[in-house]
Amino acid sequence: MKIIYHILSHIFCTVLFLSSSFGQEKLTNVGFTTGSHGWGITVQKLFRLNEKSFWGIDGRFYSITGLGDMPSSNYNQIGIQERNQKSLLMLPVSIGIQHYPLQGKIANNFFPFIQAKAGPLFVFDGDESIKGFMDRWKKPETQVTYGIQIAGGIKFIVPPYSYMSIIIGYDFFPLSKEADGRDNYNGGVLQIDFSVKIDD
Repeated sequence: MKIIYHILSHIFCTVLFLSSSFGQEKLTNVGFTTGSHGWGITVQKLFRLNEKSFWGIDGRFYSITGLGDMPSSNYNQIGIQERNQKSLLMLPVSIGIQHYPLQGKIANNFFPFIQAKAGPLFVFDGDESIKGFMDRWKKPETQVTYGIQIAGGIKFIVPPYSYMSIIIGYDFFPLSKEADGRDNYNGGVLQIDFSVKIDD
């Protein structure tokens, strides 16, 4: 767990440094992600490059479950059960471009865009045979590889959040060694972001 805290603190400090180093229009995005293999949360900082483009840095906290591991009801017992529960976390940290090809060409309250981003992918594989949550994550197997995402979306003006974005894309998450029986966690992703616009 100390490794996870160390990495997250570095990501947080990097985002703060970048956000204070550029006197230009910025967007801060916070969102929820669900995909082929799990779910997570995203924090992103965007900085305007020109009229049609932003560049940005983001981090995701991604809990891997898999198609067969989602919670399900058991009518013979009370409550919700999880099948084949995994203890696998992924932390993609990415730098990318968000481009609005129709900016200035349509007069509406929505803005279609495409985006591409890439960066290091930190993988933490806990020991599922250990029942205690904290004990399971004391000595996880770790690896560092890379992640790429290609996506498209639509940004809507939604007060009081300034903007809301719906994004559909594809993650490329190859692994340097197998984790929970897979050598990659490539798959589709759906993301919903809420943004706050900041002008310096």
